[in-house]
Amino acid sequence: MSKVVERTFRAMGCEAVVVVGVDDDESAMALLDVAERRIAHLERCWTRFDEMSDISAINRSEGRPVMVDPSTFDLLRAMMSASALTNGACQPAYASSPNLEPSALLSTRLDEERGLVRVEAGVRLDPGSIGKGLAADMVVDRLLQSGASGALVSIGGDLRVAGIGPHHGFWSIGVTDPFGGCERSGRILVQDGGVSTSGLAVTEEIGGPQNVSVDPKLGLPLGERSDGLVSVTVVAGSAAEAEAWSTAILVDGNTAFEASIRRGCLVRAVDSDGNVMASDQWTQIFQGSEVARV
Repeated sequence: MSKVVERTFRAMGCEAVVVVGVDDDESAMALLDVAERRIAHLERCWTRFDEMSDISAINRSEGRPVMVDPSTFDLLRAMMSASALTNGACQPAYASSPNLEPSALLSTRLDEERGLVRVEAGVRLDPGSIGKGLAADMVVDRLLQSGASGALVSIGGDLRVAGIGPHHGFWSIGVTDPFGGCERSGRILVQDGGVSTSGLAVTEEIGGPQNVSVDPKLGLPLGERSDGLVSVTVVAGSAAEAEAWSTAILVDGNTAFEASIRRGCLVRAVDSDGNVMASDQWTQIFQGSEVARV
C-alpha cells in the first residue's frame, strides 16, 4: 500500500470515518467521494427520521406492500438475521401493539423481483446500529471493487476493514473503553472483519461508546444490568454481525457472550467497576493491559 488517505464527516447521526489505500491523490479523492455518496444514499433510504425514507414508508404501511430501494432488501435481511442469530436479544424492530411480538419481523416478505417488501402490521422497524454496521460492510466492499487496495469504514461504534492495511497488511484498531479509552484497552490488529462497541447510555460517572443499546422488550436505552456490564466490543466477520452480538451481550449477558464465542467472535466486556472479561481468542491477539480469561 503506497498511501493511506482519510476523510471524516457526519452521517447517520454520528461521525463517519473512511480510510482508503491508494496509489495516487486523484484516485483517493474519487474513492472517498464514492464512499461519502454511498453512505448518504443508504442514510436517505434507511433513516427513521425522514418521512420519505423506505423505513418510514414501511412503518406507515400497516402490512401493505411497499416499493423500496435495492439496498433496503439487504438491510431487512441483516435485521432479520440479527434477531434470529441472537434469539431476539438484538431486536431491530418493536411492536406498536402489546398483542404483537417484535419477532414478527421474521415474517417479513421480500419480493426483490418486483422491488416490494411487506412487514406485518404493527411492526415498527428501527435499524439503528445494524444499519450503521451494514453500511460500513457495504461501503468497504464498494471501495475494494472500485480499486482501493484496502479500506476502513467506521460509522459510530461500528467499523469494517478489508484489504491491505497499513500495519504489515493489518489494520490497527483502537478499542473503546469507558474507563480510559485506548490508553487502557490498547489496540487489536484486524485484517478482514467487523468491530463493534456497544454500551449503556453515557452518564457523568461513566463515559461510553456512540452505540447505545436498546432493551428489545421496552424499546428504551438499557439501564445498568444486574451483571454490571456497561460496554462490549466484538470482532466478527462483518460489522453487522459484530453489532448484533455486542448489543445482544449487553441485553442477554453471559448467554449471548458464550453464544458469540461459539460463532467464532472475539469478545471483550467491561463492567461498571471497570473489570474486564474477554474470550480466550481475544487475549491471544490483545495488545495492551492484562485482561481476565473466561
